[in-house]
Amino acid sequence: MGEADRIITLPAKLATALHGIAPGLITDTLAFANRFLPDPGGIGEQQMDGKNSETYLSNSLLARLTDEAAEANNEIG
Repeated sequence: MGEADRIITLPAKLATALHGIAPGLITDTLAFANRFLPDPGGIGEQQMDGKNSETYLSNSLLARLTDEAAEANNEIG
């Protein structure tokens, strides 16, 4: 089984193929997208589960429907 056979989703397969054809383009695109990601948070090198990470967006109306669905499906632990 080759590396490409272990990739599950179509977008991931397309990204892998494009990276094989134009690795510089993919690297530059990811570096550009990285500029929009937040800097490391206040916990430094410590690790934390994603469910315990909160930001102003995760406490906003943007996440309300997801939170309500999780509560309705008894997924709050």
